[in-house]
Amino acid sequence: CAQVCATALADMHTLDAVTDEQVLNSLARSDRERAYSLMAHLAAGCTGTGGSIPPRLERYCQALAKSLGRPQASCTIPQFPELVLSNWYVTEDGDGSVGPNHVHVALRFLACVDEDWYRRIHISLHARAAQLMLAIRQGQHAMGAQSDQGVIRSLQDVTAWLLDCCKFLDAEFDSKDSQSESLMMSRLIKFVAPDMSRDASLCWVWVYSMGSSVLLPALHAVLGVLPVQPRVLQFWAEVREAMPMEHQQLLRELEHRGNNMRRYCLTRFASRKIAAEKLYDLELAYNEALYALMRFCARRFRLVVRNFPDAERHSTLHDAQEEVIKRSRLHLLTMWMDVQSLWR
Repeated sequence: CAQVCATALADMHTLDAVTDEQVLNSLARSDRERAYSLMAHLAAGCTGTGGSIPPRLERYCQALAKSLGRPQASCTIPQFPELVLSNWYVTEDGDGSVGPNHVHVALRFLACVDEDWYRRIHISLHARAAQLMLAIRQGQHAMGAQSDQGVIRSLQDVTAWLLDCCKFLDAEFDSKDSQSESLMMSRLIKFVAPDMSRDASLCWVWVYSMGSSVLLPALHAVLGVLPVQPRVLQFWAEVREAMPMEHQQLLRELEHRGNNMRRYCLTRFASRKIAAEKLYDLELAYNEALYALMRFCARRFRLVVRNFPDAERHSTLHDAQEEVIKRSRLHLLTMWMDVQSLWR
């Protein structure tokens, strides 16, 4: 692969333009992201097959990574943005209509059904994330305005999004045999996560978290729930710099205490100015969102087991997190009744 890349790149001098900062700045961000996805895939194709990366290709990766604010130290290893967010294309029917079945994976390493399926379900999940972001933004606005009803609607929309994703994943799991997925992953990981190939438990966290995806960290942040396992927290901290800068900014916003829906519910209880009925509605909406998050995480772990069967016997990854989510349930109405009894 390295020799093929070197030979092909030798005749493509026009690509040297990507090392020119002015040229890069003149390109749309989406164009740079897709270009970087292609270059990172080519580079990983070289190292994943035991070869070395041609110097010219490495320079392209470094320049594109710098222009996108990505870490240059690992710029030749495609991360989640390159593998999923910028790795798709759309086809149309004769009438111009576009649906879920018209979205396809652009770049692959193994060219097998299992890899295509694994990549496609994550593209589909993140294509739905605009609805989740709308719900979160509406919740942020409602908390700022101290609109209990707005917060309740936001929590209900987050719940609906999570349950819809669970339904989607269940349908995907039921429609595909998983027998060859572990073999696929053992081959794929050499290209996309070579540093993890000898650490099974880290691979489990990687699949569980969707690599450097912002989804799970954002959901945990806005609901005020922390992963119980230090390794998950450490992994999320380490991969944050590989996220698009907009996603990093989103996480910083959600980690601010004013954007924590759990804290908002507890603050409303402490105000003593809220009716018991509204307190119950807040408690119910929040706890249902936690339940939906727990179900979503269960699907993530099911995907881990499909790719790493040993995880089912040896990992406490999901069991521990499920217990944390259960313990995070709010009991505002019970607390309110206890306080009322003390006042009498």
